[in-house]
Amino acid sequence: MMSAMAERSSPVFERLTREYLAGTLDLDLVAVPDLRLAQPDDVIRLADCAEFAGDGADLVRSGGFAAVILAGGMATRFSGTAKAAVEIAPGWPMLRIKLAQLAELARSLDVRLPVCVLVSEASRATVEGLLDGAVDRDLLAVTTPCQSMLPRLRPTGEVVRDATGAVSCAPPGHGEVFAVLRSQVLPRPELGDVACFMVSNIDNVVASPAVELIGARQAGDTNLVEVTAARPHERGGLVVQADGAGTVRIVEDFRLAGATVDAPKLLSTNTFYLAASTIRDGVALPYYPVAKSVDGEPVVQFEQLLCDVGRTQPLRPVLVDSTGPTSRYIPLKTTEALTDARPHILQTLHHQGLDLSAS
Repeated sequence: MMSAMAERSSPVFERLTREYLAGTLDLDLVAVPDLRLAQPDDVIRLADCAEFAGDGADLVRSGGFAAVILAGGMATRFSGTAKAAVEIAPGWPMLRIKLAQLAELARSLDVRLPVCVLVSEASRATVEGLLDGAVDRDLLAVTTPCQSMLPRLRPTGEVVRDATGAVSCAPPGHGEVFAVLRSQVLPRPELGDVACFMVSNIDNVVASPAVELIGARQAGDTNLVEVTAARPHERGGLVVQADGAGTVRIVEDFRLAGATVDAPKLLSTNTFYLAASTIRDGVALPYYPVAKSVDGEPVVQFEQLLCDVGRTQPLRPVLVDSTGPTSRYIPLKTTEALTDARPHILQTLHHQGLDLSAS
């Protein structure tokens, strides 16, 4: 299926290939000394938003809230298993945990929540198989919009093919969520009243929906991103000050040209609270030629970044914990990371009221 899609002419892929070969499509590198790093004292904290919890709950009750779980990708980091199916505890894959958190919000506010689980061609079958037994249909209305696929290139510009001759493809990053929601989700009539979308990664299972942030997004009429203090040597999306008062941009580390930032810094957790109007009106995100390795060979993938919404829309950071039982960010990128983090995850989920000992 992926190869058949790739064999068809794609105007986007053709344009990106031309620009890449011409040297006009680049990583938009930034110089570290030019960055104005945001610091904890520059941003509001989750506790500062407590006054908006009632407003957030009211918005959820009125049908004004929907959740998006990013569960696409190529299912390569966990020994070929799609992240959605990776178990945190026996019988509790990541997707079940994310849905249980949303179901609890729906139950507490007596509402049926719309949930979009963004999938790719590589993860769709796994996700849809998990949904058969993981969804309380009375509480959650789940859809599985699917990302597109773009061929990979060799660094010299040739299309990558596997041993069978099929074109090697990959989805174009989490930034495509805007186009997917606009074309596959927003036209649905039951989403006509949605004003706020929470977007979070499938592998950040402690990022449960926060009514105070739903309410704060509405009250401030500004998109929000959860950020956290970086651990020593931790890399990711750097939070840097933008021109607007209190607003930020996120700069992914691959745009630093291999430089390191030794100063204390904040990182994006990739959990966003976005106005529906941001999605409906369209967000023009750039594509980046990102270097990857497939079967030990260097390749180039064209990707868009969700965090680049801050380049065109005001984006305000909210500082959240990444240590202790109140954590809202525990990144899980490898099997080893999950093994190390599992006690912390279980402690945090227990603190949230989610009992993973239940069948």
